[in-house]
This record gives sequence, structure tokens and C-alpha cells, in this order.
Amino acid sequence: LAHFEWGGGFMSKWGVLDFAGGDVVHISSGVSGLAVSLIVGKRKAFSQGAALPPHNILLVFMGASLLWVGWFGFNAGSAVAANNAAGMAMMVTHISASTAGMSWM
Repeated sequence: LAHFEWGGGFMSKWGVLDFAGGDVVHISSGVSGLAVSLIVGKRKAFSQGAALPPHNILLVFMGASLLWVGWFGFNAGSAVAANNAAGMAMMVTHISASTAGMSWM
């Protein structure tokens, strides 16, 4: 999977930029998460119609906010320069996180 992106793989030939290994990490974790969820199956309480509310909405919001701020430093900082690539990484981080938050609501 790492060779798709690094070392002249087909994704790098397409011009895909991989900031800090994000493509490799997210593709492999997404596929493995899907495989595990198919093996484990549904929650028992979920199929019986029980409500599964979050434990503490304030802590969920605070954790998501800290993660969002951390993404800015990690993604923009992976460009290792204050240039157009860093600015674009920061803008894409903000737009994608905002879109995900709005779709979640």
C-alpha cells in the first residue's frame, strides 16, 4: 500500500501529494476498520432499538475542537515551509473539517 504513493508508485505519478503519510494511513485504517466491523457485526443494543446517546456532549465538542486545531499544525506544517502548499493544506483542512461537521449535524 505504501508503494502506491511513495517511491514512484502510480499515485505519485498522478501527481498526488501525500502530506505526512495521510493517504497511506487513512486508506489502510479505513479498509481494516470496514473489515473488522463486518466481522464483529452490529451492536446488540442497537438492533433492539435502544437509544445510544453520547456520554458527555461538552467533552465530545472539546475533543473535536482540539483535533481540528491540531490538524492545522500537522497538515500545514508537513509542507516544511511557509509557501503555497502550506496555505493550500491549511485551507483544505479547514474546508474538509467544516464540511464533515456540517454533514454530521
